[in-house]
Amino acid sequence: HSVKNALVPLWQTVTSFPLKIILPPEEKLEHISFTAPNGEIDKQSGVIGSTLRGEKAAVEFYEEWQRMVKENVPEDRLLIFNVAEGWEPLCEFLEVPVPDKPFPRVNDTNELLRRLKIAKTIAWSLVAFAPVVVGFGIKTLCGYSALG
Repeated sequence: HSVKNALVPLWQTVTSFPLKIILPPEEKLEHISFTAPNGEIDKQSGVIGSTLRGEKAAVEFYEEWQRMVKENVPEDRLLIFNVAEGWEPLCEFLEVPVPDKPFPRVNDTNELLRRLKIAKTIAWSLVAFAPVVVGFGIKTLCGYSALG
Protein backbone atom coordinates (compact mmCIF):
# COMPACT_ATOMS: atom_id res chain seq x y z
CA HIS A 1 0.00 0.00 0.00
CA SER A 2 2.86 2.42 0.62
CA VAL A 3 3.83 2.16 -3.04
CA LYS A 4 0.30 3.04 -4.10
CA ASN A 5 -0.07 5.84 -1.53
CA ALA A 6 3.42 7.35 -1.73
CA LEU A 7 5.60 6.19 -4.61
CA VAL A 8 2.97 6.43 -7.33
CA PRO A 9 2.10 10.05 -6.39
CA LEU A 10 5.85 10.76 -6.23
CA TRP A 11 6.38 9.34 -9.74
CA GLN A 12 3.39 11.22 -11.12
CA THR A 13 4.65 14.48 -9.60
CA VAL A 14 8.29 14.29 -10.66
CA THR A 15 7.32 13.40 -14.23
CA SER A 16 4.82 16.23 -14.65
CA PHE A 17 5.15 20.00 -15.00
CA PRO A 18 6.80 21.93 -13.38
CA LEU A 19 9.12 19.44 -11.63
CA LYS A 20 9.69 17.66 -14.95
CA ILE A 21 11.62 20.68 -16.27
CA ILE A 22 14.04 20.86 -13.32
CA LEU A 23 14.62 17.16 -12.55
CA PRO A 24 16.62 14.56 -14.51
CA PRO A 25 14.96 13.32 -17.70
CA GLU A 26 12.20 10.77 -17.19
CA GLU A 27 14.34 8.09 -18.88
CA LYS A 28 16.90 8.41 -16.07
CA LEU A 29 14.18 7.78 -13.49
CA GLU A 30 12.63 4.83 -15.36
CA HIS A 31 15.27 2.33 -14.23
CA ILE A 32 14.11 2.93 -10.67
CA SER A 33 10.41 2.73 -11.37
CA PHE A 34 9.88 0.36 -14.27
CA THR A 35 12.60 -2.27 -13.98
CA ALA A 36 11.18 -5.76 -14.06
CA PRO A 37 12.76 -8.49 -11.91
CA ASN A 38 14.59 -9.72 -15.05
CA GLY A 39 16.27 -6.30 -15.41
CA GLU A 40 14.25 -5.15 -18.43
CA ILE A 41 12.65 -1.70 -18.41
CA ASP A 42 8.97 -1.95 -19.29
CA LYS A 43 6.19 0.57 -18.56
CA GLN A 44 4.01 -2.34 -17.37
CA SER A 45 6.63 -3.64 -14.95
CA GLY A 46 8.59 -2.46 -11.97
CA VAL A 47 7.32 -1.05 -8.74
CA ILE A 48 5.42 1.84 -10.35
CA GLY A 49 4.24 0.12 -13.54
CA SER A 50 2.85 -2.89 -11.71
CA THR A 51 1.19 -0.71 -9.06
CA LEU A 52 -0.52 1.37 -11.73
CA ARG A 53 -1.91 -1.89 -13.16
CA GLY A 54 -3.57 -2.77 -9.85
CA GLU A 55 -3.06 -4.52 -6.54
CA LYS A 56 -2.81 -8.03 -8.00
CA ALA A 57 -0.03 -6.99 -10.41
CA ALA A 58 1.78 -5.09 -7.64
CA VAL A 59 1.69 -8.08 -5.28
CA GLU A 60 2.90 -10.40 -8.07
CA PHE A 61 5.78 -8.02 -8.86
CA TYR A 62 6.75 -7.77 -5.20
CA GLU A 63 6.66 -11.54 -4.67
CA GLU A 64 8.66 -12.19 -7.86
CA TRP A 65 11.23 -9.58 -6.88
CA GLN A 66 11.60 -11.11 -3.40
CA ARG A 67 11.96 -14.59 -4.90
CA MET A 68 14.71 -13.41 -7.27
CA VAL A 69 16.58 -11.57 -4.50
CA LYS A 70 16.46 -14.63 -2.21
CA GLU A 71 17.56 -16.82 -5.10
CA ASN A 72 20.55 -14.64 -6.01
CA VAL A 73 21.86 -13.20 -2.74
CA PRO A 74 23.74 -15.57 -0.42
CA GLU A 75 21.80 -16.16 2.80
CA ASP A 76 24.63 -14.86 5.00
CA ARG A 77 24.59 -11.56 3.03
CA LEU A 78 20.82 -11.07 2.99
CA LEU A 79 18.74 -9.34 5.62
CA ILE A 80 14.98 -9.39 5.22
CA PHE A 81 14.23 -6.27 7.23
CA ASN A 82 11.10 -4.43 8.22
CA VAL A 83 11.83 -0.86 9.33
CA ALA A 84 9.17 -1.24 12.04
CA GLU A 85 11.65 -3.56 13.81
CA GLY A 86 14.01 -0.65 14.48
CA TRP A 87 17.77 -0.75 14.97
CA GLU A 88 18.25 -4.17 16.60
CA PRO A 89 18.01 -6.60 13.66
CA LEU A 90 19.84 -4.22 11.32
CA CYS A 91 22.70 -3.60 13.74
CA GLU A 92 22.96 -7.28 14.62
CA PHE A 93 23.19 -8.18 10.93
CA LEU A 94 25.85 -5.50 10.31
CA GLU A 95 27.64 -6.44 13.55
CA VAL A 96 27.65 -2.87 14.84
CA PRO A 97 26.39 -1.40 18.12
CA VAL A 98 22.83 -0.13 18.36
CA PRO A 99 22.81 3.70 18.27
CA ASP A 100 21.54 5.66 21.27
CA LYS A 101 19.16 7.67 19.09
CA PRO A 102 15.70 6.65 17.90
CA PHE A 103 15.39 4.85 14.58
CA PRO A 104 14.68 7.44 11.84
CA ARG A 105 11.15 7.44 10.46
CA VAL A 106 11.61 9.90 7.58
CA ASN A 107 10.54 7.54 4.82
CA ASP A 108 6.94 7.05 5.83
CA THR A 109 4.06 7.95 3.52
CA ASN A 110 3.01 11.13 5.33
CA GLU A 111 6.57 12.48 5.40
CA LEU A 112 7.10 11.67 1.73
CA LEU A 113 3.85 13.40 0.76
CA ARG A 114 4.79 16.43 2.90
CA ARG A 115 8.15 16.73 1.16
CA LEU A 116 6.47 16.27 -2.21
CA LYS A 117 4.15 19.18 -1.45
CA ILE A 118 7.14 21.36 -0.56
CA ALA A 119 8.93 20.40 -3.79
CA LYS A 120 5.84 21.23 -5.84
CA THR A 121 5.51 24.61 -4.10
CA ILE A 122 9.14 25.45 -4.78
CA ALA A 123 8.87 24.35 -8.42
CA TRP A 124 5.73 26.40 -9.01
CA SER A 125 7.39 29.39 -7.31
CA LEU A 126 10.34 29.10 -9.69
CA VAL A 127 8.00 28.92 -12.68
CA ALA A 128 5.95 31.89 -11.46
CA PHE A 129 8.94 34.12 -10.70
CA ALA A 130 11.18 33.17 -13.63
CA PRO A 131 9.58 35.73 -16.02
CA VAL A 132 9.99 38.47 -13.39
CA VAL A 133 13.67 37.61 -12.90
CA VAL A 134 14.31 37.42 -16.66
CA GLY A 135 12.48 40.71 -17.21
CA PHE A 136 14.45 42.41 -14.48
CA GLY A 137 17.70 41.03 -15.93
CA ILE A 138 16.86 42.31 -19.41
CA LYS A 139 15.86 45.69 -17.99
CA THR A 140 19.12 45.92 -16.04
CA LEU A 141 21.34 44.78 -18.94
CA CYS A 142 19.71 47.09 -21.45
CA GLY A 143 19.52 50.04 -19.09
CA TYR A 144 15.81 50.35 -19.81
CA SER A 145 13.80 52.51 -17.46
CA ALA A 146 10.14 53.34 -17.80
CA LEU A 147 10.75 56.43 -15.71
CA GLY A 148 13.05 57.93 -18.31
